[in-house]
Amino acid sequence: MNQPAALLADVSATATADAPRILVVEDDASIGESLRIRLTLGGYDVVRAGSVLDACERIDSDPPHLVLLDVSIPGGTGFDVAERLRSKPAHRRTPIAFLTASQRPEHRARAERLGDGVRYFTKPFVARELLRSIEGLLR
Repeated sequence: MNQPAALLADVSATATADAPRILVVEDDASIGESLRIRLTLGGYDVVRAGSVLDACERIDSDPPHLVLLDVSIPGGTGFDVAERLRSKPAHRRTPIAFLTASQRPEHRARAERLGDGVRYFTKPFVARELLRSIEGLLR
């Protein structure tokens, strides 16, 4: 096995059992996998979802410490997931990071209205900055 393939195969072993769990809600498989690899190498336990329904089911069954959301996802929007998260007392304080291609001011404003613990990033993103912000949100 070549070195890059070996690294990818071992990525899942990077996060520890007590690592913060991040739910990545992204319908683009290549972006989702890239985020999973980067976050896992950063020491996080990463779970992926590709739709609003899948994300909501994962939040209910195994609550994450942080949710990383795309705005445009099948079955609705990332805002639907965020608003559902905020509507439940047990998840009201769960940090949310939007990672989206949308640079529409109304999307950024809608994210800001969700309150504290919300960040908005546009694609393409700088992985180091995203990781630093996630670390800050989890503190």
